[in-house]
Amino acid sequence: MAEILAHTAAANGIAEGGARLTLTRGPGPRGLLPPAEPRPTVLATAFPLPAPGPVQAIICRSIARDETSPLSQVKTLNYLPHILARQEAEAAGAQEAILLNRAGRVACASIGNLLVKYEGLWLTPKLTEGALPGIRRARLLASGTVAEAVISVEMLRAARALAVCNVLALRPVLALDGVALPEMTTPE
Repeated sequence: MAEILAHTAAANGIAEGGARLTLTRGPGPRGLLPPAEPRPTVLATAFPLPAPGPVQAIICRSIARDETSPLSQVKTLNYLPHILARQEAEAAGAQEAILLNRAGRVACASIGNLLVKYEGLWLTPKLTEGALPGIRRARLLASGTVAEAVISVEMLRAARALAVCNVLALRPVLALDGVALPEMTTPE
């Protein structure tokens, strides 16, 4: 796989950037059931990374993350809920949407994990709240920089700082629902 990614980056003239591997079951019959004999397909892409900058965020009202679904723990190609949340943010003049779960607690951001500086500690929602087990999130937890917690909307609104992270970037949040945050910082 490393060789495939290196070849893909070179073929696209990418010296520094990101790469993505997508694995599917391959072609199958019409309908919902997977093929009896899958023929997996691997798709490799390489791309330059845009400079990450701070974002403004909203609390998404139109989409909720289903924390009870096993799919909340798997990175899939079904981005539709996150696309709709991001469109809601764009319509409000923001670049990021924070998704609540069905219980009304904080789950994640539309493009990654959410980090919340609350009462002097950096927190991130527990996986049981619908958070995706992201790579950067795992590293921050392993280093002790961030701790897991159940995060209410009240805690979110009382936060000193917010940050959004994924494997590609760690971005501070400037404002939540149009209200500037006291600090523009990240846990790294």
